[in-house]
Amino acid sequence: MTVGPLRLERARLWSAYLLLASVMALMACSSGTSADEENFMGAGGAPSVTSIAPTSYVASTNLQTMTINGSGFPSNATLTFASPHGGAIQSTASRLIYISSTQLSYKFNSGGDAGDWSVVVHTPSGLTSNPFSFTVR
Repeated sequence: MTVGPLRLERARLWSAYLLLASVMALMACSSGTSADEENFMGAGGAPSVTSIAPTSYVASTNLQTMTINGSGFPSNATLTFASPHGGAIQSTASRLIYISSTQLSYKFNSGGDAGDWSVVVHTPSGLTSNPFSFTVR
């Protein structure tokens, strides 16, 4: 049985397509960036903080709800707070709630430390947002 040139060409194209699809799948799996981050990072890459609500907090050891607004937040983001005395405080996972790629909620505890604070959003791949300042009175 002989195979016509058109059938042979279709078989070659199909083989090339399957090879390309396999290579693309392999590259996606080994990119080192989670699918969640790919969905939310967009063209800009790093997350960005545009506002915090409320804009000031009471110096207290009680938990106070902070809403962080911006863009590019992955569901597995973490936060770092800079205290008025220069110490870095990492977020506690159980207090951080992912709302959307543009909003996070955090139960903030200033430890009674009044002054100018800032917060930064981190992605698991090491990208960080701009620091955003707020006041604890």
